[in-house]
Amino acid sequence: MSNIFLLIKNYYKMFLYKLFKIKNKSFAFLIIIIFSISFIFLFTSLSYNTIVTAKSLGIVELALSSFSITILMFMFMLVISESSPIRKSNDEEFLLSLPFKKSHIVAAKVLYYLTFDLVIVLFLILPSYILYYVLVENVSWLLIARALYVIICATLFSTGISGIISSFLVKISKKFRYSDIINSLFSTILVISFVAVYFAFVFVGQDVSKASALYELYPVRLFTNAIGGGDLASLVVITIIAMCLFIISILVRSNLLGKSASTYHTKNFTLTYKEQKVQKSLYKRELYKYFSIPIYVTNTIFGPLFMIVIALIITIIGKEYFINLIEMVISTGYEEGIVPENIITMINQYFSVGLIFILSAILAISPTTASAISLEGNELWILKAHPIDYKDVFMAKILVNITINGFPLLLAVILLASRIPLVYSLFCFLISFLVIILSSISGLYINLSYPKLLWQSEQEVVKQGIAVVITMGVNFILVVLPMMSYFFLPFGEVLKLLVVVLVYIILIGISCLLLFKKGKALYERL
Repeated sequence: MSNIFLLIKNYYKMFLYKLFKIKNKSFAFLIIIIFSISFIFLFTSLSYNTIVTAKSLGIVELALSSFSITILMFMFMLVISESSPIRKSNDEEFLLSLPFKKSHIVAAKVLYYLTFDLVIVLFLILPSYILYYVLVENVSWLLIARALYVIICATLFSTGISGIISSFLVKISKKFRYSDIINSLFSTILVISFVAVYFAFVFVGQDVSKASALYELYPVRLFTNAIGGGDLASLVVITIIAMCLFIISILVRSNLLGKSASTYHTKNFTLTYKEQKVQKSLYKRELYKYFSIPIYVTNTIFGPLFMIVIALIITIIGKEYFINLIEMVISTGYEEGIVPENIITMINQYFSVGLIFILSAILAISPTTASAISLEGNELWILKAHPIDYKDVFMAKILVNITINGFPLLLAVILLASRIPLVYSLFCFLISFLVIILSSISGLYINLSYPKLLWQSEQEVVKQGIAVVITMGVNFILVVLPMMSYFFLPFGEVLKLLVVVLVYIILIGISCLLLFKKGKALYERL
């Protein structure tokens, strides 16, 4: 055990050293704090509304069941994001040369990465139980302690399941030629499953009769009984399942550590060469690289898939049902559950505009460019050693993000065209596409400003990179501010949307100047 703690301690020292070594720390920390507080406030507000609604119904325990479902959804999301097979770590040979057991090496690395997920989940979910303790009478503070324990077990469970899945995928996919792309495809299917399940839970939860059946599901009751009632049997079951799966995953990963799985070998030994333009070659290289890193795909494909599912729901079920769903969600904030008439009128009046803004925000949050430079790692010298202009490198990385987000956007707009007026459909595509371009440029510039070229696995860059978090915060601001200006302009609907388009074009122009002027110096210093 001492070796495990020694390795974990070393990982944290390295993380903190790199964290405080970055330039412009104040700006980076400010953006991260603002972005984190915004999400915590959002989740806490939803929890407050859930508790108030449960109290108004006279069944306050329903709030605990709702929180249990939230934990399950986070578990599902962690399983998806962690199930992507991670390619061989850069420090694997070094660690194997030390007098450590394989299980100690794997356990230390898994526990180190696990703490980052645990901190995020705790900050988003634990305030719900603190609110419940404050707002509901005759509730012991032990409820918070039990919630903390169950959340830790839930994170261990998710890590265990994802470890087993990723190890299994590594084992079977290496026999195929395009193993990395197969893994990325599997990761995409998992993301689609999560989005589908999430919306299924949302729709079922709006119907009281169906929601009660949802709350009776065994996993939901298990968490609710363990946290709310302090049921010892439930706590024991949760502990045993979580610890067993976590230990099994460590053993499975340890067995694969240092072993080279059987890989695909081509029978074609003919060397072929086809001359291509630099821009086309770089674009194909970036696109292949994107799809060959499963965790890269998993953490950037959420937005486009989420957008398509929203478009499908509105197209199939109908705009009116979707509006009713929004009204139901808002009604939880009122003690009597009745939304004021003026708010209902506003929802109907600005539905199409609101839809444009929602889709734009979804597409802007996680551009592929936010980690595109960092993922070059110690291979960046290959690009810089060739007579390739920095502009071509930048454009290739930007075009990948436009490709990954642009085609889903086109599909979503085609679906929505049957439900919203044509003029709004056109503006939906135009504004969202401009947002994709803007977020691509800003993400690349931020990654150039906060690069992370020294890493042991892609997970450090894609999930824990400072540039990714800053990009999410900055892009959220860049998207929200022009949208907010829409409501203060004294013009007609079309003219206001044209002004928003103009603002985004100006922002893109400024971002381009910044990227191709200062970005050049940042790139050359890497």
